[in-house]
Order: sequence, then structure tokens, then C-alpha cells
Amino acid sequence: MMFTRHADGYAAQELHVVLKILYEATLERPSEENSSEWTIMKSKINAKRQEISRIRQLASQIPQSGAALFDLLHKEVVARRLVVVPDFSCLEQDTTFLRSQA
Repeated sequence: MMFTRHADGYAAQELHVVLKILYEATLERPSEENSSEWTIMKSKINAKRQEISRIRQLASQIPQSGAALFDLLHKEVVARRLVVVPDFSCLEQDTTFLRSQA
């Protein structure tokens, strides 16, 4: 029990540092230089958001495409089993008959 209190205290100290930096950043006035950097950063973030959304869309299509491919392959196997191999033995007899008469 005592150990967890120390761990919680350390975690609170570490969070305090991060929160202090974030709080101080909100107090700063945007300067001309920071504004242009911020605009560039926002455009990069928007580009990454669009990329992530496209990746999510493609990732959701993978299982659907896999299932469709599985179904098609299964249908092919079934179709191959149903195909009847033609019996050409009757043609061989006819050609033998024709050769003997020639």
C-alpha cells in the first residue's frame, strides 16, 4: 500500500511537469513567426488526418475483399468438381474405322 502511494506521487510529479508546459504555452501570445509555424503545422496535421482516414477506409476493405476472394475460390473448386471430363474414346474408334477403310 505504501509503495503505491509513492508511485502515485511520482506520477503526479511527472504529470505536473507536462501540465505546466502546456499551461505556459496557452499563455504565450502568438507572434508572427509562431503564427506561420502554426499554420504549417496545422496543414501537416490535416494532411495526416486525411491520410489516416484513407488508411482506415482501406483497412476496412481488406476483410471484405478477403471474404469475397474466399467465396470465389470456393466456387471455383466446386465448379471444377462439377465439370465432367469428356469421353473421347468413341472418337478414337471412329478414326480407327476410317483408317482401316482407306
